[in-house]
Amino acid sequence: MRSYLSSWDFDEDWYLHSNPDLIRAFPSSAFPDAFSHYLAVGYYEGRAPVPLEVDEDWYLSTYPDVANALIQGLLAGAQEHFATNGYREGRIPADPDIDPHWYAATYMGAGRANDATPEKCFDHFVTIGYLNGALPRPKA
Repeated sequence: MRSYLSSWDFDEDWYLHSNPDLIRAFPSSAFPDAFSHYLAVGYYEGRAPVPLEVDEDWYLSTYPDVANALIQGLLAGAQEHFATNGYREGRIPADPDIDPHWYAATYMGAGRANDATPEKCFDHFVTIGYLNGALPRPKA
């Protein structure tokens, strides 16, 4: 998992600004910088490594509970939900553009690859794969 997280983009200034409780923690013997904190602790605490752009229409159609909260006036928008709760809940901000054949063969077992629909791959990705470091498609 650590090597997977190491491949993610990381914005140290944004990370510290978004997590003011960490500003005095660096440098230390445990964490020489903010990125080392993110790899060891931050990810598991549900802290985002960079500001993540939310596709409002996709997010609201994918997560009807968020759309309902927005209709009820409990949220200002999908971006607010994702930043305050969605990321920590393991929700994804936009369509992951899954390659169903590759994804199914890689993460769902070779025997299931032939009968895996795009919907099954998406469901697997958002409930299991994404939270365990799966990629939606092979790296270019």
